[in-house]
Amino acid sequence: MSTHDNITAEQEIQKTLKLCNYCTRFIGMSLIDELPKSVFGNLRKYMCFLGTMIILILKEAGQISYAITKLASSASVADFVAGLHIIGYDFISLLSVGSMLSSDILFMTMASHISMLLRLLQDRIRRLEMKDNNNCYDEITSLIKIHQRLITYGEDLENAFCLVNLINVVLSSVNICCVTFNISSGLATAVYDSGWYQCDVRNQRVLLTIIQRSQKPLYFTAMKFSPITMSTYSSILTTSYSYFALLYTMYRSN
Repeated sequence: MSTHDNITAEQEIQKTLKLCNYCTRFIGMSLIDELPKSVFGNLRKYMCFLGTMIILILKEAGQISYAITKLASSASVADFVAGLHIIGYDFISLLSVGSMLSSDILFMTMASHISMLLRLLQDRIRRLEMKDNNNCYDEITSLIKIHQRLITYGEDLENAFCLVNLINVVLSSVNICCVTFNISSGLATAVYDSGWYQCDVRNQRVLLTIIQRSQKPLYFTAMKFSPITMSTYSSILTTSYSYFALLYTMYRSN
């Protein structure tokens, strides 16, 4: 990827983040760690969030009130009782679907974000200027700190979602497999492509730490039992197909 393409991609990402942050401000939230600088800004943030919550509560209350009013005016008691069951079933269904989707989407979004940051780190490593040893050493030190933060983010996400991942693997056998495994292991390749041979011995040793840490890629597990990677997913599919073929053969023979 050329320098012009990198600059264009960064500009597009900045525009997208600004637009998303602008929209989230209307509900009193923000995508960046930016605190209001005035009392009016804090008040506006809390009022927007409170107003959004009130609107959502009134919306749900209005729908429930409308349904109850319609059912109460019904001439048949059986229709009224059946309508109450329908309302309860709809509410529980929406709550269940929302709970399942919210956790999966949150994990997928955060894992994809870590994956994107790892790709950006690879790109910065490949574009290192190896001829100026002093500036190169400072840049390598900065990249190592970024790598350490990404490892910490991945470990925090793993600790938070390992139980959820186990439940998903056990119940559905279809999960988010390896969004960071191959990308994090590619950091060693990025160091090799950076022109490390042009720098001095001190910088080469510093780059060696990135290569050594990249030999252990980032991945997520199902309650620490098994890593959730494409190999795990393919083995699950292979085992499932073997059982299916065995049952199908027994069925045909009978």
